[in-house]
Amino acid sequence: MGKSEIIQIDTSEEWVIGNGIMPSYINYYANFPVKLECEVFIFCMEGSLEATVNLIRTVVSKGQVSLVPSGSIIQVHSVSEDIKLYYLVFSKAYVSSMRMSKTVSDFQISDNELIVGANCPITYYGALETMCNGFLDLYNILERGERTDFSYNVYHWIHSMLRHICNKTGVMDDSRMPQNKKICRDFDDLVQKNFSKYRNVGWYASQMNLSQAYLCSVIKSVTGSTCTDKIASMVIMDSKSRLKLTGQSIQSIADDLHFADASFFCKYFKRYVGKSPLEYRDSE
Repeated sequence: MGKSEIIQIDTSEEWVIGNGIMPSYINYYANFPVKLECEVFIFCMEGSLEATVNLIRTVVSKGQVSLVPSGSIIQVHSVSEDIKLYYLVFSKAYVSSMRMSKTVSDFQISDNELIVGANCPITYYGALETMCNGFLDLYNILERGERTDFSYNVYHWIHSMLRHICNKTGVMDDSRMPQNKKICRDFDDLVQKNFSKYRNVGWYASQMNLSQAYLCSVIKSVTGSTCTDKIASMVIMDSKSRLKLTGQSIQSIADDLHFADASFFCKYFKRYVGKSPLEYRDSE
């Protein structure tokens, strides 16, 4: 199976579920960042997977769940040979339609919420495994056109279960998080949503009602990275994904990322990558 057959940025179906990904397939994502248009839910049953999702480097291991929202950029660093996981993918179009629906607000995870490596309580473990097995059986017995009849129920149940897990473990409870880590989280979220338009640290500080000096001090003390480098990381990850997975011209990529011109984008890219965009595109 070729690389283009394995890496899918989105799915043409409203939802897809599986549990048979081989480590060699997952490792295709280690070659370069991949921008996901779809939303992906993962339940790790065995083994572990280390990856960077947007600006967060994390290890997802046995008994943990993750929700990677549409628009995220992911790069895998390592995966154990004994990896076993369930993945449930919702298409960008379907997720967008659900986010516009007022009937799902009670069970839906917050808009564009990234959840990585949340521990599934033992009391929920069996129920979640049974649910995933049930969805997998349902997916396999239905014809492609019939699966849309169950899209709402699958989306509802998986988001409801994930919300309960997060509530039980305090993953989404701000009151348990130190102030400096809240600032880092909010900064990362803001960068993920706006890096394609804004690279000036001052803009982010202004949006967060903080002084630029204070924001930079907190980010550096907690993460060891500068604000500028974290913004650049998203820009470079997005650029690499476009260069490897699309036929976009350098000028088009520069325009999408709001660089003054292609020349400035090329200099920016080479400063961080050590290669020009074209050299990177042609590399193995």
